[in-house]
Amino acid sequence: AILRQDVPWFEKQTSGGLVHKLSENVDIIQNGIGTKFGDFVQNISGFLTGLIIAFAVGWKLSLVAFAMLPLVAIAFALFGFLMKILTLKEVAAYSRAGGIANEVLSAIRTVVAFGGEEKEYNRYSSELTTAQKQGVKKSMAVGG
Repeated sequence: AILRQDVPWFEKQTSGGLVHKLSENVDIIQNGIGTKFGDFVQNISGFLTGLIIAFAVGWKLSLVAFAMLPLVAIAFALFGFLMKILTLKEVAAYSRAGGIANEVLSAIRTVVAFGGEEKEYNRYSSELTTAQKQGVKKSMAVGG
């Protein structure tokens, strides 16, 4: 997908940010293929097993509870959408911070020569503070 981007997209990206995004996306994909898929299969299996047992034991009560399933599904979908937005904001802030660190460390001699250590430190700290705020918002949404 990166090879198909237009030139202006590359001009907007910093070299450090691009490297950080690539490594972050590889981790996300690896995590998604690994544990997340297994958890999904386990949860679906548990749900179907519970549904079968519930209908076998008390089909009338199960039918009433099953009628509430669309409301529960909508609530979970809204929660998932909120988590996606908050996670994307958090990852973007960490990506910017990682990009700054990568840029500064790759040109550390230039930064030191011009006395820009404090400025770069403040820039990096600002992005980390933004990422921390996004992480706190996300944890508040989860309830932790």
